[in-house]
Amino acid sequence: MRTAFALASERVHQAIRHGNLLTPGEALALAGPSVRTKETLYSIARDVAWSLGCDTDDLLAALEERYPAFRLSAQRAYETSFDS
Repeated sequence: MRTAFALASERVHQAIRHGNLLTPGEALALAGPSVRTKETLYSIARDVAWSLGCDTDDLLAALEERYPAFRLSAQRAYETSFDS
């Protein structure tokens, strides 16, 4: 799992550096051909888990802990903050 996290974390850093990491809400809003060159924590976790044979959910949880601004619950918290 450590190797998977290191590889996935490097991909997250590259995506952030190139402006290609989206929150889940951004990915939904931009759904279509233009978003296919972008990444989410889930897409990175899925790809790395498949290539290394580890659990996607465990890897995604580790990435969400390390990069909380890009996790699904952060997007939901932001969206629901306007409901009150």
